[in-house]
Amino acid sequence: MALISVPNAHSFHRLLAVEMGLAEAPEALSERNLRLGQPRVFRPQDLRELAETQGLITLALEGYLFKPFTHPQMAAVTSGWNARQIQGLIELGRRFPEQAAEMALLARKAPHR
Repeated sequence: MALISVPNAHSFHRLLAVEMGLAEAPEALSERNLRLGQPRVFRPQDLRELAETQGLITLALEGYLFKPFTHPQMAAVTSGWNARQIQGLIELGRRFPEQAAEMALLARKAPHR
């Protein structure tokens, strides 16, 4: 089994940044990506294809944390939130994995033919 966790290029906050003219493309690396040493962000289909090229079969793609804004903006907005409110964002990420801030792919090795 393999669990691969990566930043989601189609996160709602990245799509919003493009619409607002703050980013050229959702796949563009942010200052935070560069600071954390993340050489790329993945679209859901990119992650599935990468796993397949490595001989893996996707079992599930899950999202976590629906994030409408950047990290600093989220910190400002959620500073007074309680655990239930934060859990709501986590659950929205699960409900909308294609737009969650992060995504995780669960895969297994393909059988030999």
